Amino acid sequence: MIESSNPEINTSDLMERIRQEIRSCQPLGKNDDTYSGHFIKDASYNLNVLEEHLKTAEFFSQTPQKFPDKLAHFPFTLSKRFQGFFLRFYGFIFKKQRVVNASLIHSIRELAQFNQNAVSEIQQRFVAQIDAELEPFRELNQSIHHEFQEAIHRLHSQLEEKHSQLEEKILLADRLIIQLQQGIQVTQSQFSTFQKEQLSNNSYFKYDLMQQKRLTTFLLNKGCQGSEQAILQSETVDIDAEKERLLDSIYFAFEDKFRGSYEDILERLRYYITILEEAHIESLNSEVLDLGCGRGEWLEVMRDIGYSAKGVDANAVMVEICQSRGFDVQQDDALTCLKQLPSNHLAAVTGFHIIEHMSFPSFLDLVNEAIRVLKPGGMVIFETPNPRNLVVGACDFYCDPTHQKPLFPETMKYFLELAGFLKVDIHYLHPVEEIPFPQNLPEWKILSDFFYGPRDYAIIGYKLKD
Repeated sequence: MIESSNPEINTSDLMERIRQEIRSCQPLGKNDDTYSGHFIKDASYNLNVLEEHLKTAEFFSQTPQKFPDKLAHFPFTLSKRFQGFFLRFYGFIFKKQRVVNASLIHSIRELAQFNQNAVSEIQQRFVAQIDAELEPFRELNQSIHHEFQEAIHRLHSQLEEKHSQLEEKILLADRLIIQLQQGIQVTQSQFSTFQKEQLSNNSYFKYDLMQQKRLTTFLLNKGCQGSEQAILQSETVDIDAEKERLLDSIYFAFEDKFRGSYEDILERLRYYITILEEAHIESLNSEVLDLGCGRGEWLEVMRDIGYSAKGVDANAVMVEICQSRGFDVQQDDALTCLKQLPSNHLAAVTGFHIIEHMSFPSFLDLVNEAIRVLKPGGMVIFETPNPRNLVVGACDFYCDPTHQKPLFPETMKYFLELAGFLKVDIHYLHPVEEIPFPQNLPEWKILSDFFYGPRDYAIIGYKLKD
């Protein structure tokens, strides 16, 4: 009836679809163990679809208030009254059908609600059953977790104990290594000191034997040439000269002991390289003469930087040492050597710890001869102990019995300027490294300078350029 009056609604088809949905939503039996979460998910989905169909059926079961849109054309649009009459007549004819449809929709909705409650109950039972089945596994898991944690705790305790024992062994090994290193350092220091002493003693004995051999040969030769009385009368001066030569080996050993090692002095003298370079001494194309060259440390510095240098020393042993190292050195008195040189001949005259061995008149002669033999623009360098350091001026200076007297820095500067040197400057050198006084207080700074100040100084001057 509805289908013939309203072609949009197919009641039979709609009812058949409702029956299919209900059959598809029927729950499984309570004793059926095959239900699962997949069934619950599908049932929930089917109930939602059913609810959508019921809403559609409910909409179409209501009395129409206007013509369908597909009939909104001629001749149905000629009279509004006709449309109203027809709609009321339609509502009257299908009134009972609407009641049936409404009751059917209500029943189906109640049934759907019942099915939804059944699905919820099944879901709860499913969850409860799953929980019951999983409970033994939970207990087993807790037991395994507990045992695992205890095993980890025991292993952690064992590892901490082993780590503690290993740290103790490492600390013990470190202490042993430190003690061993200290022992090695002490042994090396003792060996180095012993080696230096042996080298010094060997050098002394070597040159002492050479001097004794020379003296013995000298006496034998003279003995073969005449009587003992003739030897004593004619060769007294020569014997005294030979005795003087014997002192050279003693002083060589003394300086090797108290001057400092060859390497230490070599490193100290490198301080003057920059001063020479700034003075452009190499541009004069002349030699550097080192007075009192000693063991040849300054000559080696000059050779390393490419300067031509010669040395002179009155000590025969020192001369032989320098010559054995390949240096151009002659045995002579420093002042005598300068007097033999022509004027304007040298690029630089140097003397490290030599002027404190000279008398005052000899020093004045040395300064005058130095400025004479220098080329214009040449320079002079004299290094000597610093008496401003009271420990040096009052004590250490007199360690060397050949020293004359300490030389005051400003006094030396004055006499160099008096001789004609220009730009005379004083360089204070070699301060004591460890100073016990605080340096930030002026009163302590004065004490520090007096007792721990520079141990040496250098006086440097330049000859006027043309």
